[in-house]
Amino acid sequence: MHGRTMDSYCDIVVDLPVRQSFTYGVPPELSGRAQPGVRARVPWGTGIKTGLIIGPAGEIPETGVKPIIDLLDDGPITTPEIIGLCEWIASYYFCSLGETLRAATGPIWPVYPRTIYYPVPERWHKSAAELRLLPQGARDVLALISGNKGIPRAQIAESLGQARAQQALARLQNDGWIIPRNTMRAMPIPQNAVILSPALTQKSDLPEDVLRALQQIGPCGVSRKEFAQVCGIPERLLSGWMRDGAIRWRPASPQSELDNNAPGLAAPLTDEQQTAVDALVEMSHAKKPKPALLFGVTGSGKTRVYIELARRMLETGKRVLVLVPEIVLARSAAGLWSHVFPGRVALWHSGLKASERYWTYKKILEGEYDIVVGARSAIFAPLADVGLIVVDEEHADTYKQSEPDPRYHARDAAVVRAGQQRCLCVLGSATPAVESYHNAQQGKYELLELKRRVPGRALPVVHLVDLAGRRAAVEEKSGTIITSLLADRLAETIAGGQQVILFLNRRGHSTMVTCTVCGWRLDCPHCGITLTYHITDHSYRCHLCEFSKPAGSICPSCGNHKFGFRGVGTQKIEEQLHELNPKWTIDRLDTDTVGAGHDAGMILSRFSAGKTDILVGTQMVAKGLDFARVGLVGVVWADRHLSFPDFRAEEKTFQLVTQVAGRSGRGGRGGTVVVQTFHPEHRLIELAAAQDYVGFFEREISRRKELSYPPYTRLLRLEFSSTDEHEAHQAAREAMKRLHLALRHTAGPFRILGPAPAPIIRIRRRFRWRNLVKTKSILTLLRDLRPLLDELDAVCRKKKDLRLTVDVDPIDFL
Repeated sequence: MHGRTMDSYCDIVVDLPVRQSFTYGVPPELSGRAQPGVRARVPWGTGIKTGLIIGPAGEIPETGVKPIIDLLDDGPITTPEIIGLCEWIASYYFCSLGETLRAATGPIWPVYPRTIYYPVPERWHKSAAELRLLPQGARDVLALISGNKGIPRAQIAESLGQARAQQALARLQNDGWIIPRNTMRAMPIPQNAVILSPALTQKSDLPEDVLRALQQIGPCGVSRKEFAQVCGIPERLLSGWMRDGAIRWRPASPQSELDNNAPGLAAPLTDEQQTAVDALVEMSHAKKPKPALLFGVTGSGKTRVYIELARRMLETGKRVLVLVPEIVLARSAAGLWSHVFPGRVALWHSGLKASERYWTYKKILEGEYDIVVGARSAIFAPLADVGLIVVDEEHADTYKQSEPDPRYHARDAAVVRAGQQRCLCVLGSATPAVESYHNAQQGKYELLELKRRVPGRALPVVHLVDLAGRRAAVEEKSGTIITSLLADRLAETIAGGQQVILFLNRRGHSTMVTCTVCGWRLDCPHCGITLTYHITDHSYRCHLCEFSKPAGSICPSCGNHKFGFRGVGTQKIEEQLHELNPKWTIDRLDTDTVGAGHDAGMILSRFSAGKTDILVGTQMVAKGLDFARVGLVGVVWADRHLSFPDFRAEEKTFQLVTQVAGRSGRGGRGGTVVVQTFHPEHRLIELAAAQDYVGFFEREISRRKELSYPPYTRLLRLEFSSTDEHEAHQAAREAMKRLHLALRHTAGPFRILGPAPAPIIRIRRRFRWRNLVKTKSILTLLRDLRPLLDELDAVCRKKKDLRLTVDVDPIDFL
């Protein structure tokens, strides 16, 4: 063992796609610190890797055990509970434990190599004459190092410039003046961030757009970089205005930007809410509480129930984890919770900056927060003594990670984590996933219902508009999809001092661009779909691989200058609204606006403050938002998803229409919903318009049973992809044969479908072929298939271009 004695042995996982841990010896000098959850530097082949200790070694190999080189932490960077959850995820979703733990501890796992240069005193004391003969750059480096115990290479490069520093360091190192040492460091905890405060003196010399932006950002401010981007000005101008007293700054932690806006939380609990809270508190006292499904119509006050339940948990010394389905919702939700529990709430999502994630993760681990509110990845928050896990809008498919590994479902992981930690898990929705409501019907979940909106809020009046019939004023030439009824309701609502939300789950301007002469169509060169025209930056863009190119004015096939722009997206809706009335103030909320440096929180804050008449958006506006002034919701195209090759297409359509309709009428003045559809007679559209979930469920569950789809079966998908379609197809065919052989003696019925091409067969230049396995028992199937899946995965890894993706309980079928 390389001449070192071992007091003990431990199992370590590394951040690699290998589905096993590795045993290492613990040298005596490290034995007191080698705990589960501590990072270790270990030998790996001819190099060194960082791994995580997961526990003492189960079995000690007779030979070949290498010792740990060093430990990077004085204490664990995660908890035993999170390690246990990651072990379940890795096993159930067929991914490596190392990749799963890396996802769970991502903000703190990475370590960064750093070279520090130290002086060699003996050389300096004896060589004063030689020192004077060195080039100026080398002497500059020595001047920096002189008097220091050591100086990082990055600091030298910053002072001298990269090229000059490299040349000088090489000379000094070769001549023996300095000695380099490589060290590892974690990301430093950031100091309090500098944010902008809207408090300002009445300075007349500030530009009007800057004054307007200052008035819109709210009391919590934004970072100076974000503010400069919004205003389109260099950051240096802000420093000048700060010196003049026109604006001021204040320090803040990464959690200080929460928007403390909590409408309606001061109201007393309704009888239904009180009954639900009492029942949930009683359930939490069980040794292993059963998961609960809180099924409440839109506007019934589910969040009020969560908060009252959390208050009870905090009184007993327990902590609370709250999941929401969108990053956009996470910030507003965290602000709401922070209003009720000031100083005790941490915001968590993958969109935070790396330093903010590191800072927040450390504070959660150290127990400084009692409540964590976040998106999907918050399920891994290292929160100790959890008494309650809330999964709000539990039906949302954004809780399922599609790529990369681990392809987990945060809702199901929340149920498992609650079971492992023996705490209460509450799933809430006005449109529960069919599987969740079925679990409640079967007694696996406890069902609690809120059947009425809170007092003063009535369900909105719904109008169905036929886009295909003569009654719809759809102008084919301009591509207008805003019908006369919707246009009239828009004008009436805004004139009456109320606001509007328009929903269309498709971003961009036009979804297809064709030549009007030869019919040439602009397709993505990497994927099997057409490019979407984006008017804001005059570009053609692929919504799968994000390929983009400037919009051209000449057809490459025939030289024609005229193009046809078909299809409609949120940008076209925004354009048509401006044409209807240029005085209307309009904001758009989709991944284009959020991803372009604009702040979703700023957009929502403007809307909440009543400074925006109309909010146009994709599914980001369809759930979780509560605005009292919204008097009209327009569903621009209700049945867009119905034609998708997905057995959940009708469920997703029902959920989206019902959820976005539920944003209307949350104030005291009532509300209206206009649902535009090409199939107004479709029973699903009628049920969504009526917000009749039970009617939808009874219809859908019968169909699922007839077709043997979840919840009556479970699904496992094997996808083979390659830049060579033939190779992907052949791999899927061979896998199908081997699946039949591997399962011929398995317990319980199963069915293998495929091989078949994915509906969108090519994405990012890779062709995709699939096999789908239906089974009654997913655990039995995974147990029987694990050796074959390991073998298929190993075969694919040996080939240069072939990849295998295993997806348990898949959500995305495109």
